[in-house]
Amino acid sequence: MGGWRVIREAGSVFLELSPGGLETGEVIGQMEGVSGVLGIHDFHLWMVTPQIVALSAHIQVKEQPLAATQAILAELQSRLRGLGIGHTTLQLECHDCASGETFCHQLEASDQAKNGK
Repeated sequence: MGGWRVIREAGSVFLELSPGGLETGEVIGQMEGVSGVLGIHDFHLWMVTPQIVALSAHIQVKEQPLAATQAILAELQSRLRGLGIGHTTLQLECHDCASGETFCHQLEASDQAKNGK
């Protein structure tokens, strides 16, 4: 029984699967609930090891001095730690990604093609 658990966990880490017990919608909802967050995109959630969960995302905020964003970043990191996500890379942006220049727009175009838009 223990051997199968190890194999399953190793396979999940190798495939960078989303961690069990975490719902993507719940994580995004917690992040969107932070005052000052206008939007979230290019969101990725995966397991580094069975004990280490990682997240990367682009966070859209209003135009403001960099120092003013520190409270937003601190609250995001606090909420994510509360969900068991200890390794985060959060890119704060004051505008949408420039069209056609970033990976997130490649994903957006791919989603639109899938949905027939």
